[in-house]
Amino acid sequence: MKKLLHFFVFAAAFAVSAQSIWNGEISSVRHSAYKHSPQFTADGGALNIKASMNIPAGKHEYFAFSINVSAFSLQEKSLSFHFTTRQVDPRDIFYVKARNASGQVVGSFYTRITQSTSRTYICTTGRDGGGMTYFASDVKGPAGDPVVKLDFFYCRHDGNNALDLTLSDIKIIPHPPVELWNGQLSSVSSTTPKFSPQFSIDGDMLNIRTSFDIQKHEYFIFDVKVNPFSLQEKSLSFQFASPQLLAGDMLYIKALDASGQVVGSFYTRLSNGNMRTYVCTPESDTGGVTYFASDVKAPITNPVVKLRFFYCRMAGKNTMDLAVGKFELVPHPPRVPTVKARDLGFAVRGGTCRGLHTAKDADGNDCVVVFLMDDINRRMLQISAVTGQCDETVLPFRPRDAVYSSIKGSNGKSYSLFAHHFVEYDPAQKKFTFVRQVKDLCAMSMAEDNNGVIYAATYPDFCLYSYNPATGEFKDFGQLHKETFAQYPRSITVADDNTLYIGTGNARGQAIHVYPDSGRVVALIPKAEEPAGKSLFVRRFTDGKIYARHLDLFFRIDGDNAVKLDSVPDAQMILSPFTGSQNLVIRDFDSGRKLVSIDFATGKLVTSAADGSDRREVTFSFTNHGSPMMGVDVTADGIVGGGGFFPFCFGLLYPESGEKTIQAADVQCNAIAAHGKYFYIAGYSGGIIMRFDPDKPWDLTNPMHRTQPDLQSNPVFYGSARRVFIRPHAIAVSPDGRYFVSGGTPEYGHTGGGIAIVDTQSGEMTLVPHTELAPLESPHALAVTDAGLILCGTTIQSGTGGEVKATEASLFIYDIHARKTIWRSKELGSVQDILQFIRLDDSRFMGFTSAGELFIFDLDSRRVTVRQDISEIGTPARGQACRVLISDGEGGIWFIGTSYVAKIDPADCRILRKAKIDGGIQTGGAIYRGILYFVAGHRWKSIDLKEIFK
Repeated sequence: MKKLLHFFVFAAAFAVSAQSIWNGEISSVRHSAYKHSPQFTADGGALNIKASMNIPAGKHEYFAFSINVSAFSLQEKSLSFHFTTRQVDPRDIFYVKARNASGQVVGSFYTRITQSTSRTYICTTGRDGGGMTYFASDVKGPAGDPVVKLDFFYCRHDGNNALDLTLSDIKIIPHPPVELWNGQLSSVSSTTPKFSPQFSIDGDMLNIRTSFDIQKHEYFIFDVKVNPFSLQEKSLSFQFASPQLLAGDMLYIKALDASGQVVGSFYTRLSNGNMRTYVCTPESDTGGVTYFASDVKAPITNPVVKLRFFYCRMAGKNTMDLAVGKFELVPHPPRVPTVKARDLGFAVRGGTCRGLHTAKDADGNDCVVVFLMDDINRRMLQISAVTGQCDETVLPFRPRDAVYSSIKGSNGKSYSLFAHHFVEYDPAQKKFTFVRQVKDLCAMSMAEDNNGVIYAATYPDFCLYSYNPATGEFKDFGQLHKETFAQYPRSITVADDNTLYIGTGNARGQAIHVYPDSGRVVALIPKAEEPAGKSLFVRRFTDGKIYARHLDLFFRIDGDNAVKLDSVPDAQMILSPFTGSQNLVIRDFDSGRKLVSIDFATGKLVTSAADGSDRREVTFSFTNHGSPMMGVDVTADGIVGGGGFFPFCFGLLYPESGEKTIQAADVQCNAIAAHGKYFYIAGYSGGIIMRFDPDKPWDLTNPMHRTQPDLQSNPVFYGSARRVFIRPHAIAVSPDGRYFVSGGTPEYGHTGGGIAIVDTQSGEMTLVPHTELAPLESPHALAVTDAGLILCGTTIQSGTGGEVKATEASLFIYDIHARKTIWRSKELGSVQDILQFIRLDDSRFMGFTSAGELFIFDLDSRRVTVRQDISEIGTPARGQACRVLISDGEGGIWFIGTSYVAKIDPADCRILRKAKIDGGIQTGGAIYRGILYFVAGHRWKSIDLKEIFK
């Protein structure tokens, strides 16, 4: 879209010198496509064309017509015209050939028409630009020959389709400026040859293929020489794509002068791998990139002669394909205002233990060490059980995830592996005494062998690492077992001979036997017997044997053999030092006392003697960064609410008084939607479906364990959707409040999620599986009408640890009364995730995709009528249940990003205006009386939208 605007700006700039070359009369139009029954009409300077094309399967045909024009030279001027296409097939191609008086082709151009559009195209001999590609092989006549006729060819593939075209404003204009890049490989080089890059040219795009095999984050660097330009006068625009995008990927761009000094520096976190346009403007965060002032060393007036690209990737082994090109100079975009939000205080206080081990300090006194999870996840706590003194140790790296497994070694030290780092913490020294970066993300289970060696089995690639505290030796055993899905090795059992048995899942269960001395690895379960959608846990039992089990499914293990049992063994599991829980709490002190409780919200720690007597309480305090929030919405009464997690809670903000309250929720409130005076909630895990009245206390406890609806509780408990989904991603309430719908992804290891439909009048809840909706996909965007029609957009993502089996997301309509899906389509093409819907009116709904695209769907015609790329605005503040599109109640639609807030035109999805938010936004937001309420970090915040955009 940005480049299209550039063409319009260019056309406007040369409007004075533009010259019309068509006389506007039908008599100057000829065609040879009689079989398509064309109808031509002239309306002022526009030629309207309607035709039908009935093309056999597997074939393609051309609809061709010609227009006689006033003579002009493509050597002196460029051809410009406006073209409108309707009823487009994404495979359509449009060709333009300029002929001289003898019929020779002087210039040939083409473009792919992928969606219905109305835009200006510019044809310039010898180069691509203006939306058209130059087709040199067609050209037969001299470049200087006058053009007297234009041949147009509309190419369509098989099908019975109508053509509806309009051609207008045919004129000649001065040639557009020369491209910055000369399009030659000789101007491209890499300063990191270790990645063995392969460069190729495709039109005005540079394609790059390279490989990464790195232990920590590294940069792939390449240079593109450009014609000199000044960033003081214009902004740099270019297109970039990274189809094999990984989490954490970043792109840096440095503009260098002739001496190699940095004139301009910019970066972006890549959340969208599709082709998109970036605009680099000095001292301005706009166009999808952030200005990086600390890098700049040279005056902005110095001419830029080279662009240096840095592609940053985290640890891993991957092949990478990149494409960059279409370099242009464009006018500086308008400055985007930066707004400081109003701080309304803590959203949720406290934190959560992600592994707690009893220990003793250097003086031999009882203490606890805690892997703390809060909004920043960056500290280890050591709390004295005697005095309450709390020491905070900052992690020696910046984590991007929490702890999922930890273990207390026999040496009294604590161990974990998370955020690509193995760590050892010594409570006697109150510090991390060993840290090692690794390729895989995090441990799902850990164990200590008979010699004191610590092992960690990791997610998602199922790697194994070991550390010997006595010798300091760290081993990387690599990937133990390859699968097409993310693996969860949740149990390790150490055999008497110090070999390891590891159980994993979830899409399919498996047990692995590892010989640490030799590195030999044996998969024990035959492929045909691997349990689907399950994890196997390997454990010792009281009969002296080791079993791999899932519920009542047992395999008895003997060395490298596993025998499937017909019945449950007559033995009990023996607790072992394996870990598989993120909530591990070791309560026994070496002194013989026990940890009774610890509360991170109130700062109280209670211990007792082994028999429960002699209870002692100490208080402690730590730097409180609060709980993260899942999402925010506001009731009709103006009460702002949001679900917190770790600890699970529901926070309320009363804007008029400034009062804030916190309700203990007993469930992770993934998706919330306010309607009337109520908050409607879908919770993880188990797909818990509820309605909360904020005027009353939260009195529902243990909702995940309830089997019957409780219509008298608050929140009202309608039931669990576990049978069809456990992780809610979408929620919607009909305008009249009658229907409440939620959906999401299924159980761990499974593929295909369903929806839960609640009739709020009767309390009845209906569960609909994915097989009746969009098979092997999961709901991620929902809207529901008063008439009982559910509009849904899906994601191809599986349940956690499952296999992705679909390739494209679907749109579908489900009729609540007919109890069936009445329409389904892949109309959005290669989109993998449709993230959210918002209602515009009774028929139109605006949607948002993971590709950074807004679209409008018309429920009556069942067509996508508008598509607009807004990825320039940056990363959406989406959370697990996306709330980035919100209504202000006055007809305005707003997009909420992690850095920007933008007002969206509800007619065509264009960005009308935007503002950068100082400090950013965490997850979504809600608007009440012109005020945007959201959470940033651990704080409630607000912005007066009317004041910003007045």
